[in-house]
Amino acid sequence: MYRHLTQWVQKWSQAQVVVVGDLILDRYVWGAVGRISAEAPVPVVKVTREEDRLGAAGAVLAMVQALGPKVTYAGVVGDDAAGGELRRQLTELGLSDSAVLTDPACPTTLKTRIIARAQHVCRVDHDPEGAISDSVRQGLLERLTSVLEDASVLCIEDYNKGLFSPEFLQQVIRVGRDRNIPVLVDPWRHGDFSRYHGASLICPNRMEAGGAVHRQLASHEDVEAASRQLLKELALEAVLVTLGSEGSALLERGGEFRHLPAEPRAVFDITGAGDMTLAALGAAVAAGAPYLDAAQLANAASGLKVEKLGTAVVTREELLAELSGFNRSTRSKVMPRERLAQVLAEHRRRAETIVFTNGCFDLLHPGHLKLLEVARNQGDVLVVALNTDESVRGFKGRERPVLAEEARTQMVAALGLVDYVTLFGEPTPLETIEILRPDVLVKGEDWRDKGVVGQKLVESYGGRVVLAPLAPGYSSSGMVERIRAGEDRNK
Repeated sequence: MYRHLTQWVQKWSQAQVVVVGDLILDRYVWGAVGRISAEAPVPVVKVTREEDRLGAAGAVLAMVQALGPKVTYAGVVGDDAAGGELRRQLTELGLSDSAVLTDPACPTTLKTRIIARAQHVCRVDHDPEGAISDSVRQGLLERLTSVLEDASVLCIEDYNKGLFSPEFLQQVIRVGRDRNIPVLVDPWRHGDFSRYHGASLICPNRMEAGGAVHRQLASHEDVEAASRQLLKELALEAVLVTLGSEGSALLERGGEFRHLPAEPRAVFDITGAGDMTLAALGAAVAAGAPYLDAAQLANAASGLKVEKLGTAVVTREELLAELSGFNRSTRSKVMPRERLAQVLAEHRRRAETIVFTNGCFDLLHPGHLKLLEVARNQGDVLVVALNTDESVRGFKGRERPVLAEEARTQMVAALGLVDYVTLFGEPTPLETIEILRPDVLVKGEDWRDKGVVGQKLVESYGGRVVLAPLAPGYSSSGMVERIRAGEDRNK
């Protein structure tokens, strides 16, 4: 992939990004569903874990910081528990809240997501209506003017949660442009884009851009026409329209329309993809990158972002590895089983059949390939779970495995037959099967009399078990013994 872009990432530590926009507290509540409520036909979620995260402009802040640049926030919170938690998290990130004002008349927006076994059960919003007072806005403008003295770029994150009126937005844009600081905007999805007149760049998604020009953007030609219209009407320097799995499209003033394709991804969660685009654009432009390079960096960063849950960040190291092309196809297949369960939920939403098999896979041989070929033909997505080194030692002795788990994982992930690879450290794969809940469980037919671990569980929810025929004469243990004995297999 675009290795030349790493030069900008290397310069990010000297860049200074200022973010102004709506702050939201995102609360995640994880649990398990074991029954339906007697009070109403709804699932009962037994809570196992809760976590609060910075959302909206706060998510952009966290993402910029993870990428490497220095970042400052200017904004407003309510005089409430959610506002206090937002301030605490800013401090925890090492960010100053000196440009964060409190407006007691405008409560903080809180979004609570209830998640059970990687499925969103519901979202509960505390989303008070009301606008920030004019006096607080003017106070914020003064703080913003101060923090912009050392800034390289100003990023505006508009979620329409009361901070920005059209008039105030114009004031904020002018503050940046009067100082020759690029002003980048992630626009409100349902807003009138005339409020962003005079900004340097806006980065709407396809739906938002279509809404702004009052028509659907079905083709790249439609996207180009909309971009040209917005570029002219809003007096912008550039428009970057994000296109989901198709990547993005960039149009600069006086330049040609460019489609920037995305790498194929296992899309887990699109939450925060727009925030990630703004964060990466801001970091790149602050480092001096031209808009084309910045857009390509944003493409790569947002692609990595959709492989993660919620507002989780992409680090500088992850982006550098992506840009260098380091083991991209193999690396993306390997993940912890908890995250894999969440990725598989997306495949299930597409009505795809999940197939599971497991083993040590120590010294790959034709028997392994036979098993994987049979498994591949049973459904749409093949998951292979590997025993960790310690797990292998537990039943094969201290001299096994021959290959460490990292090497075994890389080997299996490199096979085109395999979609995902995960590790488990228990003596059996039962806990992993419980977490992933495959539709089909595949084992070698030598397990017929021993009993397939997980068979009862898989069949209990309507899944099935398939026993694959063996490739005679092949086993890892046998190969190890022949190697030790110095036997020539070809004699």
